[in-house]
Amino acid sequence: MITIKELKGLLAKYDLKPLKRLGQNFLVDPNIAEKIISACEIDKNDHVIEIGPGFGQLTEGLCRKSKSVTAVEVDKKMCQALRENTREIGNLDIVCGDFLEFDIAGYLDGKGIKKVKIYGNLPYYITSPILVHILENKKRVDSVYILVQKEVAKRLSAGPGTADSGAITCFTQYHSIPKILFNVSKGAFYPQPEVDSAFMKLEIPDKPGVAVKDEKLFFKIIRASFGQRRKTLLNSLSGSKDLGLSKEKASELLAKAGIDGNRRGETLSLNEFAKIADAEKA
Repeated sequence: MITIKELKGLLAKYDLKPLKRLGQNFLVDPNIAEKIISACEIDKNDHVIEIGPGFGQLTEGLCRKSKSVTAVEVDKKMCQALRENTREIGNLDIVCGDFLEFDIAGYLDGKGIKKVKIYGNLPYYITSPILVHILENKKRVDSVYILVQKEVAKRLSAGPGTADSGAITCFTQYHSIPKILFNVSKGAFYPQPEVDSAFMKLEIPDKPGVAVKDEKLFFKIIRASFGQRRKTLLNSLSGSKDLGLSKEKASELLAKAGIDGNRRGETLSLNEFAKIADAEKA
């Protein structure tokens, strides 16, 4: 575990500064680091992918508990420092590159690994794309553990009818079962961010949150429904270029699904979005 004093020493040693454009806020509370590692429920049979390891604040602990760890780090200078500081760890593979371009399935096939657990301290600006990349590869993922801004955690776990509900909520809850495990104070990071964070688990179920006939259409309807939150569902669907529905056609579709067109997207459950998508295919 790395304390704030040790982190500052490493930054000075390698002539590095936390990069705001990469959302680099390093965890420097050893107690929180240990709590996270314990919460990840990793054992010696598990292979782990760590997103954005930095100097390895949690990497050594993850390696200690697992069969192997693959750490994917986008910052080339940080990657070099990580290699030097973890050279004695035998079950660690460091990949220098952008996780969004990391071929999860191809990498695992090359290593003969069927499934992995994923951990990441995700920067706010890129949380959604990273989640999409992970969940689109969910067949190779056992479970996901992420440290995100508290407001993001609330959004991912939000229920229908709440202000926090959005398209990313529906996407996440279709592919996984999100649960906030505990909150983490902003004081646990250096540099200190403006808001607190939360540690979450995304459990990957055997089946999606709802059954739909056409998954692509299902998500098109969800995106359209949240495209302009102040609009009614009828106006959102008929105003979507992606769907190409006239107002009359959208009204017929909603009636067929038994959904009131005067409702707004955030009030719908996954099951109701599925009804609309399936009504279009009926």
